[in-house]
Amino acid sequence: MEKKPTGILVGIPSNRTHRLRTCLLNVLNALEEENIAADILVVDGSGQAEQNQAFATHASEKFDTNVTVLDEKTHQAAQKSEFRFLFDGPFGGPRNTILQHAVHQRKHAVFLDDDVIPTDTLFSRFRTHFQSHKIVVGAYAGKRTGAVFLMDKVHRALSDFAEGKLGRMQAVAKAREGFCGLSDEWSPSVEGYSGGCLGVALDAAKKYCFYPSRFRMEDGMYCILAKHFVQENAFMPFLPEAPVGVHKPHAGPVTTLVDYYLNALQGACIGKSVQYALEKYGDHPGPDQIKTACKTAPKDLHEQFNPEKTALRREQQKPLDEAMAALKEPELQLQYDRFVHMGLKDAIVPDLEKYVQRFFDAQDAWKKLNEK
Repeated sequence: MEKKPTGILVGIPSNRTHRLRTCLLNVLNALEEENIAADILVVDGSGQAEQNQAFATHASEKFDTNVTVLDEKTHQAAQKSEFRFLFDGPFGGPRNTILQHAVHQRKHAVFLDDDVIPTDTLFSRFRTHFQSHKIVVGAYAGKRTGAVFLMDKVHRALSDFAEGKLGRMQAVAKAREGFCGLSDEWSPSVEGYSGGCLGVALDAAKKYCFYPSRFRMEDGMYCILAKHFVQENAFMPFLPEAPVGVHKPHAGPVTTLVDYYLNALQGACIGKSVQYALEKYGDHPGPDQIKTACKTAPKDLHEQFNPEKTALRREQQKPLDEAMAALKEPELQLQYDRFVHMGLKDAIVPDLEKYVQRFFDAQDAWKKLNEK
């Protein structure tokens, strides 16, 4: 008879020491307050894993919680060559390290990003939902960093400035925040999939891994395609029962919004192609089938950049163009121009077929890795 899970592993992927240390203190206090038995695993991409382990060891002395800080690259290099790509960063790979340890320790995994603060009963709620579900999507409060939320903030700042609802300096401040990756504050809500507050039960962790890549779409892909690998959809609990994490990101460079949008656009092409191949041909599509998926699945997305739709968008955006010009902020103007002039060439992913094949290779390798 297979042994049952022995508890929870809290996984924190991090490459920011200043955020990690605050996050660890928040998690340790939350586990103590909830009386939850758990271990914490940090996958550290900062290059300061040794120093962060020393901090974690000292910080956890008064708690009944073990904290392990693994250097991301050292862990990857220690794997057999055929499995190393599973742990590629910056996205997906660090989460797979956490999944790997959850499987070895026979624990359910709860993922928190290092800029997420657990609210009351977050871990208790995950533990309850694990009794019935294999993948549990937490709710988010605070700020969103999805490109759609950021562009909405910039759009409203420009619209309000054009209509006289905001003065120039207020509009500049709000638009800059949007371009730097800070949305307005949002109340708790379950909107889409995010690995920054996500639970993966042991049974799912054994069968199914994250997509290791440079694209910020590994969490959405993981949840959307879950039913093909764990035989059920990712569970999004109603808000009163949902675990809630408060997202408190720092502002990034002024290029953040457009960089995120471009990354999401190309990631969507990959995700749609993987989903098409999986649903049409199963979990071992051949090269010709992958080629068909890559030609067919992104078509509707690419069509958004045809000359007619592009011209219509440009016409509709003229009031925003004028408002942006009136702000007289060259740095923001440059990013605005990057965004509005994005076209089909930006949406096309070179070597798309290789990226799609990589997803299926990762799932095959994950099964072999866990057969040991």
